[in-house]
Parts: sequence; C-alpha cells; structure tokens
Amino acid sequence: MIEPTPHPLPQNAQPLESDLRLLFAINQILVGSLEPLSVLEPVLAALVEGTHLQHAVVAMVHRTSGELRIEAAVGLTDTELKAAVERVDASPISEAVQISQQMTLPLEQGKHPLLGVCPQAEPCSLLVIPIQLSGEIVGAIAGDFPSTPHGELSHVSMLMSTVASMIAQAVRLRQRAAEERDSLRAENERLRDALKERYRPENIIGNSKPMLTVFEQIARVSGADATVLIRGESGVGKELVAAAIHYSSGRATKPFIKVNCAALPPTLLESELFGH
Repeated sequence: MIEPTPHPLPQNAQPLESDLRLLFAINQILVGSLEPLSVLEPVLAALVEGTHLQHAVVAMVHRTSGELRIEAAVGLTDTELKAAVERVDASPISEAVQISQQMTLPLEQGKHPLLGVCPQAEPCSLLVIPIQLSGEIVGAIAGDFPSTPHGELSHVSMLMSTVASMIAQAVRLRQRAAEERDSLRAENERLRDALKERYRPENIIGNSKPMLTVFEQIARVSGADATVLIRGESGVGKELVAAAIHYSSGRATKPFIKVNCAALPPTLLESELFGH
C-alpha cells in the first residue's frame, strides 16, 4: 500500500483560514436578518475585530432623496460620529461614491477628513470601498488603519471589497423581497376592489319593488355586526346577496368563505357553522 506523501501547508494557510472564518461570520450575520441595514454594525464590528482597522463606517445612498447617510459605525466616540455625520457629504466616502472607485488616502498626523481629528499619533491611512448593486453605487464602506506594507494594505482592501459585495447582495435580496411583497399587496388590493365591484348591489339585476327592498336591507345590515339569515328558493341569488353584504361591510378585507350546507350531514352542520 502506497502511503500518500504529505504536502506542507502554504505559508499563507493560516491567514487564509482566518479570512474565511471572518467572512463566514459576516455572512451569518447578514443572512440572519431580513433587514441588512439593521445588522451593519455587527458586520463592521466583526470586520474591525478580524483586521487592523481602527474605525469603520458604512454610508448608504438613500433611494428616494439620494442623500448619503451613515448607517453604521464602529470604533467612533459620540463626538467622532457627530463629526462624521456632518462631514460625510464632503468626505472621501462621498467622492468614492461619485467616481465609483476605491480610494486609499494617507492621513496627515492629527487630521482626518471624516472624523475631523485623527486620534492616532502614528501615520494612518483611510480606505474607501464603494458598494455596487446592479451597476449602481449605493454606498461605501470605509476604514482607517495604521500605515502598513503594501501587501497588508492589499489584503485589507480585498477583505473590505468582499464585505462590500456581501452587503450589496444582502441589500439586493431585501429589495427583491420588498418588491415582491409590494406587488402581492397591490394584486390583493386589485382583486379585492374587483370583488367589491362585482358584488356590489348595483350589479345585481332587478328594479322591482321587492328587489329595491332587498337592496335597502343589504345596505342596512352590511353596516351591522350581526348574523344575517338569507332565505329563498334555489337559483334566486342568495349567494350574490351574501357576497354583496360581505363586500359592503367592515369585513370586506377578510375572506368570504362559502359553505355548501346541503353537502353537510345534519350532525356536522351545526358545528361547521357555529363551532363546537
């Protein structure tokens, strides 16, 4: 039996495993909520913990107003967050969104284009990654960290770009779900209006005095919370009258359930209509 020759792990195996664990944790956070914007702060917290980032911010473009808003931030004091909110429109985040490009800026000691003052004594850099959704830039993720060798900068940039794509995908799924929900709601309202139109008393044919009396009774009882007994021979339109009462009442948005009493055994009729 030939024993397999063991191959040594590549030198970067440990960082790669660490990256995969970080991205898996972030993915679990995003898929665990139907509102991705509400879990951006835990996402940023995981990103900061897994990298050398000192501050992290996500800003999203409001779909209606087009305004760039900071949706989540990690590592900022209340004063720094207030400064970031005030400066975001004139910050590199806004510029990266406008030009649709990643930006890496060396920060002067003691100065920060987003926070106002860079709290680190040592030189640091700001990295901004646009968040792209279906070819449209919908926001950006930004973070600052001490100046590092180019290789580590590329590594952090790759991680942030991956997280930006994951956020975009989560936002896309949420938008699709919202659009489907709105479509179903609109379709339900359309069908409900169609039923109201079909079963309104005006659509029941009849101009005789007895029919006018029926229409008057429909209008009277539809506004009351009471049980209505409709009697008549087969084929005279009892179901139409029942539907007209239902769709003219305060319960018009509720289901209109029809039960064929003739098909029910006498022993089940009472429990079917009035419960056990």
